[in-house]
Amino acid sequence: MCSLFIQVPTARAAAPTVRMAVRLLLLLISGGVIDYVIANCVLDLQKDFDTKNPPPVFLTNDAYMAPDVNACGVILSAQQKILIGCPGAKNAIVYTSNNQKIQTNLRALEATCDSGINFKSSDNTLKQFALKEISCKEQPEVTITKTTKCGRNNLYQNYGGGYNVGNKFYPLYEACFDENIFTTYFVKHYIHPYSCETQQTDKSPGFQVNGMFKGVSMTKLYTGAEQTKRFAQIFGPKQGDVYTKNNVLHKGHLASRADFTLAAELRASYQYINAAPQWDKVNAPRWSNLERVSTSQPTRSCSCSRELILIVHCRCCIFKKPSFI
Repeated sequence: MCSLFIQVPTARAAAPTVRMAVRLLLLLISGGVIDYVIANCVLDLQKDFDTKNPPPVFLTNDAYMAPDVNACGVILSAQQKILIGCPGAKNAIVYTSNNQKIQTNLRALEATCDSGINFKSSDNTLKQFALKEISCKEQPEVTITKTTKCGRNNLYQNYGGGYNVGNKFYPLYEACFDENIFTTYFVKHYIHPYSCETQQTDKSPGFQVNGMFKGVSMTKLYTGAEQTKRFAQIFGPKQGDVYTKNNVLHKGHLASRADFTLAAELRASYQYINAAPQWDKVNAPRWSNLERVSTSQPTRSCSCSRELILIVHCRCCIFKKPSFI
């Protein structure tokens, strides 16, 4: 009697080869030649995760879980460990089985890829489960924390944006922020090779202040009426409508939402410290096109920064020189 390790093929594998391998596997099992199968975990970003309820944070190899460039989803090796987190003082991991929600007392759980879409852990409630059965009690709490100094002569302050899971902070991006005039000059983050799809949730989250911009209502500043008022103060009493009649300033992502595949990561990008005012007609088509270019070109993970004046720098093979828009 022996065990068999199965390497699950990517979508590029020829279909006849896959069918032959499956027939051989079934024959070996039925004949008692092997007693169990160890296979990769292959996860579709839409079908194999809970996208209706508050999403957990998923980590593996001490980093955020990333999609496979060839499979349009997540592939984990057999027995690979993952860390599932629901950050927040009042948050908890929720397990849904047969339409019944079971709230655990866990904010973090280490689990192991069993095979296919199945995972296992040492927790009594969650001995075996699928990631689609896992969600959070409430939306995971995004953390914005001070790190190092930045900018010319270290005049400004870096803030990391990400999640605290299991008493450890995992940054998604780092923003160089002027604490005197409440301005983010640039944001650095990693982008991964393009995946065919990103996780879609019911609606986009609103931008959060998260302890920053004290004494300033950022939501009010972005309203059309407030923008008209501000332009009139700067350019003259009759000039406010000139700038806002057919165009308004939107909150434009610096670390692009298109760079984050899983729902919890995308949610963490909706922070005012990660936003810059952008004209509506620029923010929607042109900036979106730039976001798609920056995620579709690389063949490996890259370190990128996006600056307030809309310049993109990447330590990778995406651009041979900074890209301007």
